[in-house]
Amino acid sequence: MNELRVALPRFLTALEAFHRDLARSAEAVEEAEKRLLALGDDDFLQQFGAQLRRVKEPTDQYRKGTPRVEAAVNDKIQRVERYFHG
Repeated sequence: MNELRVALPRFLTALEAFHRDLARSAEAVEEAEKRLLALGDDDFLQQFGAQLRRVKEPTDQYRKGTPRVEAAVNDKIQRVERYFHG
């Protein structure tokens, strides 16, 4: 039980850092996208837009949280709460 009390806060801290890093990365991608769109011509923009959507989609899913991941995280949180609070 003591190991869990030590490991859980570390896990949550790491998870929060992961989410912050992911949000910063997504913001950087969006800023770069705006700058590139301001420079390109129409044909290039159409091609670039299709490629960008393929690259951004997984990032957006992680950022928003896919239902399966969100459900798994909520399940783990509930288990821990039940363990500590009965």
